[in-house]
Amino acid sequence: MLSSTEVRWFFEGALPKAMSDWFNFFEPFFQAPRTDYYLSNTDQARMGIKLREGQIQIKCLTAEMGEEYYANATGKVARYEKWNFPVVSNEEWGTLVARPEVWLPVKKERKMLRFTLGGGFPDRVDKDEIVENGCEVELSEIEIIDKTFWSLAFEAFGSLADMNLQKTTHDIFEKKVCPIFLDKENSFGYARLIHDIQS
Repeated sequence: MLSSTEVRWFFEGALPKAMSDWFNFFEPFFQAPRTDYYLSNTDQARMGIKLREGQIQIKCLTAEMGEEYYANATGKVARYEKWNFPVVSNEEWGTLVARPEVWLPVKKERKMLRFTLGGGFPDRVDKDEIVENGCEVELSEIEIIDKTFWSLAFEAFGSLADMNLQKTTHDIFEKKVCPIFLDKENSFGYARLIHDIQS
């Protein structure tokens, strides 16, 4: 089981150039595009189940921790628990993902930053470096069936995840003010996004 403390925003429409330019200021690395498949579950906005790169992943919202205020942003902070289970055989994978009414395809293109907070403050690390206390920041372009979204997210982990999130978000937003106001109404997780699309 993995635990994390996160804040995330989703907005419908194409990624604004101003947001892309703002994030590029921090010199992110690019991840290869991928498609995850989320279980359609219109009755539950607190738990997400997805097929991802040979794994089944279950992610649950375990605590809502209130709002945080940043330069030109207000976000809802939440704590999650995540379980990953390897798929022993992929023989049925093609059959599963061929049913979008059950497994919703979500295409993602992401730019990312990774930080360690082992020294008490955010310090950049390479994309493959393993750290115990850290935070990942991602700016994503997302396609779900016929809809386009973009998202900014901070995902902190480790024994000091809450503090790691607080230090990283304030470091990013204070170094360069976000060009678009990120409001609390758009601050939620993937499970809520999938729930709302399917409702």
